[in-house]
Amino acid sequence: MSASSGLRKLRTRVTLLFLLAVTPAALVVTLALSLLDREIEREISAQADRTLTATERFLASKEAEVQRQVQGLAQSPRILALRRELLHDGDPQRHEGLAAELAAASGLDTLTLIPLEGPRSGRILSSAHLPHSAGDPAEHFVELQPLSPAVGYEQELFAGNPPRSELATLALVQTEPLPGRVDLLLVGGSRLGEAALGPIASMGRVTLVLEVGHESREVFRGVDVETVVTRRSVSLRALDGKPRAQLSVEVPPDRLQRIQERLLWLGGALVLFALAWALTIGPWFARRITEPVLELAHAATRVTEGDLSARVRERGKDELAALIHAFNQMVSELATGRDRIARAERLATWREAAQRIAHEIKNPLFPMQMAMETLRKAHQNQHPKLDEIVKESTQAVLDEVRSLSRLVSEFSEFARLPKPVQAEVPVLELLEQAARIRSDEAVELSFDRDGIAAKGLPPLLGDQDLLARALSNLVKNAEEAQSGRTDARIELYADLVGAPDAPFVRITVQDHGPGIPEDLKDRVFTPYFTTKSSGTGLGLAIVERIVIEHGGQVDVNSSSSGTGFQVTLPAAPR
Repeated sequence: MSASSGLRKLRTRVTLLFLLAVTPAALVVTLALSLLDREIEREISAQADRTLTATERFLASKEAEVQRQVQGLAQSPRILALRRELLHDGDPQRHEGLAAELAAASGLDTLTLIPLEGPRSGRILSSAHLPHSAGDPAEHFVELQPLSPAVGYEQELFAGNPPRSELATLALVQTEPLPGRVDLLLVGGSRLGEAALGPIASMGRVTLVLEVGHESREVFRGVDVETVVTRRSVSLRALDGKPRAQLSVEVPPDRLQRIQERLLWLGGALVLFALAWALTIGPWFARRITEPVLELAHAATRVTEGDLSARVRERGKDELAALIHAFNQMVSELATGRDRIARAERLATWREAAQRIAHEIKNPLFPMQMAMETLRKAHQNQHPKLDEIVKESTQAVLDEVRSLSRLVSEFSEFARLPKPVQAEVPVLELLEQAARIRSDEAVELSFDRDGIAAKGLPPLLGDQDLLARALSNLVKNAEEAQSGRTDARIELYADLVGAPDAPFVRITVQDHGPGIPEDLKDRVFTPYFTTKSSGTGLGLAIVERIVIEHGGQVDVNSSSSGTGFQVTLPAAPR
């Protein structure tokens, strides 16, 4: 055998051994890439479904919001006043700006007011989004009048040069027929465009395409790629229930596919340099990767706990450094956004408080002014009943001054509630104290003292005076809810709830009034919100604040047969 022949055989054997050594690794890499590809397809499909579900939920929420806004306008005092004026008003131009004013106040993009009676019946009285259309016929919406109330998607013209047509979420609502008023048809809504759908596309990293008829336009591109892997669509129906448009979710290749391409190269390198990587580069690379990842995980944990000052030190210029930079930038934007939201919430709260205070102060000023003017005229004219007029006028002023004093006291009480002084509070003693502090003795109040005592309820942990004030506010609220009813009565209950190792006591204040409307249940604890002609709307807000500061919660259950407020408070540890 010659040397050259032996060398060729050795090369062949080394090649075969190399192939035998590489083949299992290659098979493993191929199988792993195949499984990864399947998981990528499954994840992309799931991402498309999630985005489509989020889009459908957003559309449903938007439809409900628009319908609620337009129905609220249809019942607003401004619309009621307009309907009375239209009976005798012959000048339609004086109402042309009303729709724009109402739309701006309600946060709507579009609003059209259409009379259904009189000489302007079936014609646009005022339009917020197309002001110059006043007087134009509105046959399309008038034909849909029997469907009121209805929600759907329609093409609307918006003012411009030339006017542009955009798809909008619209609600069609007819005012309730009332004697002495002209019926109106209100059509209002919001644009369905980039401003509305952009956050969904950005969050899901997808592209949303809106198809209206034979036209198709891209609403928002969440990620800048050309290839579309998966497409999901949802049909948008018009006010009459017929298909009007189609909104499609286009999912681009997921970032996992880009990782898969890198793995192809890394898999080959792993087969060739596995040993060198394990002995030399592996430990160094592991340290370089794990340390920043651990820092990033620690910072992410701090962010989830509310610490938005967490930052990760940026090192190098690789992909991990870019990820750390993006994380730091995201946390900074979150902190800025939280501060901005907090400032906006404070401003909105003070604005609402100022409006409420101004309203409550303005009410008694008029009778005070009238009383003083009456007194002055009587004095100037030396009225024979001057003494009687002086007595009545001063009494009226004193009554209104007391009302203002009560108003100031309620606002001061809400702003400066003392911190709870923790002590054990017997449940039965608390109920009896709350029952004594009543404003209307004509309303029957009862609770089963013996039955509650027999339950052996543990004492509460809290401030007895504050808790009694909260229950007294609920009792007062129950009294006012049954004002004028001959069968008015209030019942108090107490029960033990929760786990044996973490017991809670639930106290229920039940009235038998007309109940709370369903659309107002979520607002009863909102400061300054009230449906009464008098009062500040702070009673239930004070209750909620006291209960929360004691580590409890307050819930409301209401029906046409009465309302029950349930206060759940932690029991004192035994």
